[in-house]
Amino acid sequence: MRLMKKGTLTLFLLLAISIPLSAQYVVQGVVTDSLTKEPLPYASVRLKDTTEGTTTGSDGRFYFKTHRSEAVLVISVIGYNDYIRTIRPARNASYKVALAPTEYALGEVVVKPKREHYRKKDNPAVEFVRRMIESRDNYSPYEKDFWQRERYEKTTFALNNFDEEKQKKWLYRKFDFLTEYVDTSAVTGKPILTVSARELLATDYYRKSPRSEKQWVKGKIFFDTKVCIKLFFQFDKRVFDILQILFCAVYCA
Repeated sequence: MRLMKKGTLTLFLLLAISIPLSAQYVVQGVVTDSLTKEPLPYASVRLKDTTEGTTTGSDGRFYFKTHRSEAVLVISVIGYNDYIRTIRPARNASYKVALAPTEYALGEVVVKPKREHYRKKDNPAVEFVRRMIESRDNYSPYEKDFWQRERYEKTTFALNNFDEEKQKKWLYRKFDFLTEYVDTSAVTGKPILTVSARELLATDYYRKSPRSEKQWVKGKIFFDTKVCIKLFFQFDKRVFDILQILFCAVYCA
């Protein structure tokens, strides 16, 4: 009977000791900016020298559990001073922490204008420009006694982006021959409708003394879509007037 009482007493004492050891406490609170009073999200909240802790949510609140009855709470976030305080989680208190922004003291900087003396001597940039000025006429064709050159010129006026969608419009669809003047722009690579074009093939001649310039034209072509339209539709002045208004914006520019 005494053994049973001793066993029961020992079991009671073990249970009494184990209950405090296994107890868990809640650490919770909110972290805000001390100036704006706005919540600080993603702040680090931990117990010093432990792996216990969490981060604040988008509302600045934090919550985690610990079995420690006393610990050092550390709250930190970039741009703010750390918060360090000894707490007793067993009291189940809710902590309101206001972090102060970190202050950086900047030294005074004085900017004074300083005039630097520009040196021409032994300056490679000055020497380079001087040599260019001295030799600028050496390669000019007009310094030669005689010369001749072949000339080719092409000037085109056209409607840009003359794609299939634009070609299907009623005004263009009625005149199939316009598609014969569709070309590709050398600049944009898109189809264009040539309104007028001028090509020139010639030889230029030059004599320095006595000064003389001449041009021998070997070939010259001038194409005007309006002339073609007039030849095709001279029987109907209304059609010609419509097309003339259409192309004049480009041709007359």
